[in-house]
Amino acid sequence: MTPEDEAKLLSQDSKTLAVMVIANRVLGGYKKESRKCMIELMRRRLSGDKFEFEKFIEDGAKEYKININLNLLKDLKKQVTKSLAADMLKGFK
Repeated sequence: MTPEDEAKLLSQDSKTLAVMVIANRVLGGYKKESRKCMIELMRRRLSGDKFEFEKFIEDGAKEYKININLNLLKDLKKQVTKSLAADMLKGFK
């Protein structure tokens, strides 16, 4: 991230910065940007900003939480394993 991009990011309103943090928590990306956003949100709080970013982030992360169906992943693994095993056995017939 260039200094210009960082300055542009940190000039956004507090809600936008909090959304970046939510994106990090939900998607696992934007780690460096998210950290910078949190630092900026804390700096703003110390300067008198009343935006309750902690609650906003917590609520947003809960709302957009991605649930992974582990049974689906297990079934997919079984199917892939069977398919690979069948392909490997073809060469031995």
